[in-house]
Amino acid sequence: MYYLLPLVKVAVDVAGGMEYLHTGESSFTGGILLNFWMPRANEKMYFRTGLLYSKYEVPFKDYMNPEHSKTPLYQIPIMFEYIYPKSVIRPKAAYGWSFYYSGLLGLSGYSLKCMGGFNIQLGSSMSLSIEYNIDFVPDFLLMVPGQFISHSFMGGLHFRF
Repeated sequence: MYYLLPLVKVAVDVAGGMEYLHTGESSFTGGILLNFWMPRANEKMYFRTGLLYSKYEVPFKDYMNPEHSKTPLYQIPIMFEYIYPKSVIRPKAAYGWSFYYSGLLGLSGYSLKCMGGFNIQLGSSMSLSIEYNIDFVPDFLLMVPGQFISHSFMGGLHFRF
């Protein structure tokens, strides 16, 4: 029955939570994550990407317009993810990179991202997603974690199509 499996399936996470920088700053972060699954290749491995949004204080204050003292930060994770497929509570882990951009600060770059968490099945195609992420400056061959940058706790809903 291998030939009856689809080539690619997509799962969507709508997620939000708090991110904490190594500088002590924190911000709400949220966005959409896409999990691409190739069931003919492996029933447990996914390719994970998406767009996450945060807003952080900038080093200067604009007292005439306090809203200018915050700047958006966009992150695009590119990760390989493992999700255990058979139980009500499904452990998951991911490893890869996160590319980020902030137009106001002219800041762009990437980090090494590690994620651990679990999905709790609520139905056949929906689950509650809870995860913890850690970002590092990449070291040796861009694959080994170096200096700590941030960590975040996120929760949301995971939809399989």
